[in-house]
Amino acid sequence: MDRNLKKELNRQKILTATLKLYLKQGIKATSVRDISRESQISYVTMYKYFDNKNVLTQSALACLIDQVFAEAQKTILNRKLTFMERMHAFPNHKHLFTTSTSEVITELNNYIQADEILTTKITEHLNELFKLILQEGRKAGFVQTTASDQAIITLLSALNSFRTNVSNEKFNQLIPDIIQILLYGLAHPGQKLPH
Repeated sequence: MDRNLKKELNRQKILTATLKLYLKQGIKATSVRDISRESQISYVTMYKYFDNKNVLTQSALACLIDQVFAEAQKTILNRKLTFMERMHAFPNHKHLFTTSTSEVITELNNYIQADEILTTKITEHLNELFKLILQEGRKAGFVQTTASDQAIITLLSALNSFRTNVSNEKFNQLIPDIIQILLYGLAHPGQKLPH
């Protein structure tokens, strides 16, 4: 087997094992030795791939973030469904956490929120996803506003920032009203806007 291929396979085994254990028992409850056993890569060899647990954790969570957004993109591009069916089928992070307790989910979310590289990665993915949603929405005739994509993306990004600063319960209560405003605006249809 090619040496570079073997290195990449070992790296992926370590990341897969790390995510599996983190999603099951959390970051703090998982030791590097646990990951070594799960991945079947020796403890010493693991340090050839990752300098320390923090670098490993950041890399594993970056992979998780990439998986979530790849799945979302796949759903948005599924033209077998109508645009609204794609939006309703839109995956979220909850399907990744089916084996996780609320404490584990909170720990993972807190780690991600405290890590600038991971939060930047999420912001970049979100902006790309927002662009894709707008493109697909315009193609489907669902998004008909004359507002620029950049203005809409700025609004959606601001909503996402707000979402990270309030509880899930509070945000979920506001979702129907937020969707109402996003889809229909503040003015009554046909009402002239003041100059």
